[in-house]
Amino acid sequence: ETRVEKIAYDDYCKEDNSTVIHYKYACPTTNKKVELLEVIGGGHVVPVKDTPDLPEEAKRFIGNKNRDINAPMIVLDFFDSLVE
Repeated sequence: ETRVEKIAYDDYCKEDNSTVIHYKYACPTTNKKVELLEVIGGGHVVPVKDTPDLPEEAKRFIGNKNRDINAPMIVLDFFDSLVE
């Protein structure tokens, strides 16, 4: 059976009206891995904590930017975990 780890990140930035759940899946026989970041209430923007806000007119089209996580670092950590 596939192992699943579910991490609900703290909602550090309440103003962005979004939260993040991180799912980590691993196959017990092959140890192959895949991960998913579910951004609930976020728009079409990479979630990053320390970047400037989007202009209000852009938010209408692409939605909220989640500021609770640093998604590029999470992706890098995933690929680092694959190197043996």
